[in-house]
Amino acid sequence: MQGPRRPARQEKVFEPARKAEKEYDEAGFIRLRGVPNEEPLISVGMAHAGCKPINDNGAIKVDAMCWKEVTINLLKGKSQVTFPDGRRVSPVLLHFNCSFAERPPYTNAVLALKMACLHQWPMLPAEIAGTFVCLFPYCLRQTILNVFRPLYHKLFGFRKIKKSHRMPI
Repeated sequence: MQGPRRPARQEKVFEPARKAEKEYDEAGFIRLRGVPNEEPLISVGMAHAGCKPINDNGAIKVDAMCWKEVTINLLKGKSQVTFPDGRRVSPVLLHFNCSFAERPPYTNAVLALKMACLHQWPMLPAEIAGTFVCLFPYCLRQTILNVFRPLYHKLFGFRKIKKSHRMPI
């Protein structure tokens, strides 16, 4: 028995993307965590297939590295992002890339969703738990680090940058 057939347009995108992956390094693409990044490959495939880009002003997707401030309302399924230039949007998708997925507001939203979905907590108490368990400790730690960082640097100098588990080198 065969699996589901892919639509022809989908194949028109994926076939050139697969070919481009074989020449990834030679084409000058930069690997992400030691492996080919799928985003430029899909872009190559879409260009070959004649797909037209969608102009996204942030209403569809926003990456964490692009915003100045973000608010998430899990109860209503809404979010609001403020960009450094003061512009505000309410995107459908928030993309917490890199280390942004290791700190609030992502971590407290994940905890709240786990409490609500896995343990059947009402959403409001789950969000409050996420705030107390993730957000408050994070803010306290960041405040302490920011207050004492100049003193630490005067006494001990600058530390070496730690190797990131996200980077292959």
